[in-house]
Amino acid sequence: MTGYFVLTSTNGIDWSAARPIVVSDNNEYRFEASLAVDQRATGSNASSIYMAFHFINSTGGQGIALRYSRDGGATWSSDVQVTDTGHEFSEGPSIVVAPNGTVYVAFEYLSEGLVTNQPVLYLDRSTDGGVTWGTDRIIGGGPVTPIGAPDKKGRELVLNGSATCSEIRINHFPSIAVSPTDSNAVYVVWNDARFDQNFSGYMCGGTSRLSGAGLFLKTRP
Repeated sequence: MTGYFVLTSTNGIDWSAARPIVVSDNNEYRFEASLAVDQRATGSNASSIYMAFHFINSTGGQGIALRYSRDGGATWSSDVQVTDTGHEFSEGPSIVVAPNGTVYVAFEYLSEGLVTNQPVLYLDRSTDGGVTWGTDRIIGGGPVTPIGAPDKKGRELVLNGSATCSEIRINHFPSIAVSPTDSNAVYVVWNDARFDQNFSGYMCGGTSRLSGAGLFLKTRP
């Protein structure tokens, strides 16, 4: 069995029993989850909880999906598709709720799921409490220049942390935030080698790139 559960506390000491968000057999798998809470006390869908994740089933990757709760995590919706068709190899969602209740999700799309391909970052949003989603929009103007180098099996990007080639896993997943006063002002940061030079130290004879780049995206309805 595989799945996610939620526990709640009002003081950080006493916690509720674990409540299931989603539980399934090994024909389905969800990972890299990101959770956000609508902190409004009033308004449509106020106090909702949202969790976005990468979803895989027996047919392969299904992109980013989401579940929401309107009762403090006691019960949850079924899966809602976030990413557009063609973005099934999307991972690393980051989710945030704006002051007006708009839900934003940023994520990485990697063609065929291969770390040797250039990642592209996208943003999508929902204005009806996560029920429906718009069109995926590119963040940052185009593909990201990868950092790190493929590991020995070609499955992950890594940095070598020592002269003996110990590996540190690294990625280009975005991290998102929104202005507390402007629901259309969205900030996203990620690793991007467009703003750095090659780094050859401790790369087992190879070269790599290492950079952290903060970029700003302003959206309008």
